[in-house]
Amino acid sequence: MGFLIVTLVLIEGKGQIEEELSLTDKNDEHVLAAAIASKSQLIITANLKDFPKQYLSQFKIKACHPDDLFLRVAKENKELFILSIKECYQKLKKPPKTLDQYLVTLRDKCQLTKTALFIEQNKSSFI
Repeated sequence: MGFLIVTLVLIEGKGQIEEELSLTDKNDEHVLAAAIASKSQLIITANLKDFPKQYLSQFKIKACHPDDLFLRVAKENKELFILSIKECYQKLKKPPKTLDQYLVTLRDKCQLTKTALFIEQNKSSFI
């Protein structure tokens, strides 16, 4: 399965859709409106509580935590995932980080505990 990550800046018709939505957090309605207008099937967010499954199902959209998405990608193409992660943490220059420091950041600041655990379990691939 392939993944495509797209940043949507302007979506026509999103405003009209947004007016008809009723999420518990009004500040999240633009996200759902953009997903509906662009015919997306998935919203990637760490804020799952504000995107209830039952409400999203009427639009045939699911919400997914980034940690679950990354783990899925890692399991589907372990070598490419490890290469990508290795490239990301090696590009950190100000300040540079070791893999262990990068894992702490993923766990503590990015809420990517499953991803960090996967990387930790495959640490030998980073040497």
